[in-house]
Amino acid sequence: MTDFKYFTKTFLYLLPLLLLSCKNEAQRTTPLTTPALPTENTILWDFNGDKKEDNDYTLEMVKGEGNPVEDGTPDSYNIIFTDAAIPDLEIGCCQPILVGEGDLNGDGSAELTVVQAPMNGCTYDLTTWSLQNGKWQQVFGPEMIPTGCDELSADDLQNLIVKEKGKVYFYKTDVNDEDFKKVKTEIAL
Repeated sequence: MTDFKYFTKTFLYLLPLLLLSCKNEAQRTTPLTTPALPTENTILWDFNGDKKEDNDYTLEMVKGEGNPVEDGTPDSYNIIFTDAAIPDLEIGCCQPILVGEGDLNGDGSAELTVVQAPMNGCTYDLTTWSLQNGKWQQVFGPEMIPTGCDELSADDLQNLIVKEKGKVYFYKTDVNDEDFKKVKTEIAL
């Protein structure tokens, strides 16, 4: 009987630690790095077509309240560009990484892809925006990017959407492949 009491006390002592470690694991997110600035031959950040880089911006965070999983409100983000000709872009939750894509749709202005961290887990959201007639329009996505909790580099992010011979492709993650192989998929913007 003494062994049972010892086991019970030990179990009750370790259970909170076990549950706490599971909670931390479930909320772990993969850190992403901000992509490098565009190459010298291509302006990947010219969103209004004036042939100048529009990579001077700030991220404004509106703090949420409570736990979003329990009817709380998550943090929300706005992208505010220094150039007054570019309107703010409200992108919602969660921590964004911005990727200048260059001119994907042939209108003379670059598109902007926003990759956002998950609230929990290791799957990111990707949405591509285009500034058209003075307003941001969603032109692709949202798409999910499962990572298996592996880190994505700036090159990984920059190469998710590419333009080749006038066609635009998205490297979609094959969730049925244990190595998360990328499948080149043509998209229409």
